[in-house]
Amino acid sequence: MEPEIAIRTFIYGSCVSRDSFEYFDGDRYALSAYVARQSLISAFGKAGDPGVDLSKLTSPFQRRIVQEDVASGLSARLRAKARQVDLLLWDLVDERLGVYIQDDGGVVTRSVELLTAQRESNRRVPGRLVAFDSREHRELWSVAVGRWLALLRELDLLERTVLLAPAWAERTTEGRRTPASFGISAKQANRATAGYVTTVRRQCRIRVIEIGQDLARAAEGHKWGIAPFHYDAAVYRSIASAVEDLEVAS
Repeated sequence: MEPEIAIRTFIYGSCVSRDSFEYFDGDRYALSAYVARQSLISAFGKAGDPGVDLSKLTSPFQRRIVQEDVASGLSARLRAKARQVDLLLWDLVDERLGVYIQDDGGVVTRSVELLTAQRESNRRVPGRLVAFDSREHRELWSVAVGRWLALLRELDLLERTVLLAPAWAERTTEGRRTPASFGISAKQANRATAGYVTTVRRQCRIRVIEIGQDLARAAEGHKWGIAPFHYDAAVYRSIASAVEDLEVAS
């Protein structure tokens, strides 16, 4: 009997998708590629200039994701992998810090890694900040979503795409209130993110997995530290189970 071919999975998103994937059945799912820290606005905008010394980032992964972001590399990466993608996981957490719009029209995601390089090199990222959930950000993002969905249709990946949208956890597994992330509380993020998910749903029928606030809990012992989007194992298992159920039904 021939072994079952693994479900080749492309992740475009944050630690939410990547950490959830660790709870998928390893005999059935294989990671094809991971594109992180790249806002849709940046991905479908003009390539930008980081303006800071990326060599200050000690992790090759961190340097690569910033370089890929400033080059607006999502489309090229997905096109190169499209024929080897059975499932595409997408989440919106990396939108939370906004983008820089530069004088020449270039766009750069305001990621944690970029801010770290800015601090370590004592140089400022060029551009005007467009904050998450501002009117301008939502308008730019809506246009970018249209382009993203058009790309997914072109590559025959729309039906293979799942948007993961668990609520940011307001409480930890110990019942304590979660800290804000760069000034954004879980309550603020959940209110804002709901509008972005609605924008996606208005533009197309797409599979969305949501975990409500009643179930969302942040793990106090999470490997990345306490944050509203660093969940406990129960949340990741729920996401993995929901995705696997969708795959069985499709």
